Amino acid sequence: MMRKAILFFMILGIASGCGKDISGLQQTQNLFPSVIVDNSADVGEYTSLALDSSGNPYISYYDVTHGSLRLAQWSAAAGAWNITTVDGGSGNNVGMFSSLALNNNGEPVIAYYDNTHGRLKLATGTNAGFSLTVIDGVYAKVGGFASLAINKNNEPVISYYDFTNGDLKLATGTSSGFNITTVDFLGQVGLYSSLALDPSGNPAIAYYDASNGALKYAHFTGTGWSITTVDGGSGDDAGRYASLAIRADGTPFISYYDATNEQLKCAWYDNSRKLWDIHIADSSYGVGTDTSIAIDSYGYPHITYFDGVNGDLKYAWYNGVGFNVDIIDGEGIVGLYSSLKLDANNNAHVSYRDYRNRALKYAVYRRF
Repeated sequence: MMRKAILFFMILGIASGCGKDISGLQQTQNLFPSVIVDNSADVGEYTSLALDSSGNPYISYYDVTHGSLRLAQWSAAAGAWNITTVDGGSGNNVGMFSSLALNNNGEPVIAYYDNTHGRLKLATGTNAGFSLTVIDGVYAKVGGFASLAINKNNEPVISYYDFTNGDLKLATGTSSGFNITTVDFLGQVGLYSSLALDPSGNPAIAYYDASNGALKYAHFTGTGWSITTVDGGSGDDAGRYASLAIRADGTPFISYYDATNEQLKCAWYDNSRKLWDIHIADSSYGVGTDTSIAIDSYGYPHITYFDGVNGDLKYAWYNGVGFNVDIIDGEGIVGLYSSLKLDANNNAHVSYRDYRNRALKYAVYRRF
């Protein structure tokens, strides 16, 4: 389309200087430097991206056609994506709300929802394949909006939504199983949960309170949970599509959609003033769903999100004064279910769904 700007970023490497040959990731033309990872079926929903120590991407996602959870891993040696079906198919519908992290051994760990049985499950990669575990859901339908992190003990920590009771829950792995806690139960809470661990390893969760139309933040202090309303409520509706990242100094940053004004917002906590600073990251009409946030080496937030009016994958990054906004991909209807990670050189890696082609896509956005 003529209205699309030519983007000045190229897929030249998983990370600058990583020593990997990733020429197979490049397109013939670099006007829109994204690649199709998987288009073998109707795929690419609920993407979650992780980078290994060499900057190689892993992407978990949902295969709509087969009702299964898939994992795509870039192989620099082969110059190709290795795609594996992790769970599902054969009459079972699993893989929605996937959340991926690499553990301390570099193995992929995926939390996800089993829609057939209404359960939260965990898949852990090993040399022999994937080990599958049911975490919660024997007595209730649970596991929506799963968000996973790996703690300092190499154990999974997962926030998720209890569909049956309308609660926000947390599961923490231990040597003997999982400890499950209800974090918030006041109203219908816990949708769009996003988990991060603070510098001390304590869990924090950004999530949507549907009863009040508000963005909430829960932080475990070491002795109990502190829960605050960040934005929304009192007639305003804000907090859907929340994504949380915590800076090295412990400052939480949350990207989210303001449904009242139909725009992208970003909030971070000002510890000196003891309040949340709320910023409009993109004031364009109809933007800001499917957000994913990451913090760069300067401590500034970067956000990928969907432009629902133009069908674009957009990228907002803070420059120290305000937000710059770019288009990463504008070919078709792209950018749903985006997942963002920054590499050591602050290059943005993003996985997302191409709705028109029913495909999983991946891009590296280099601003410099």
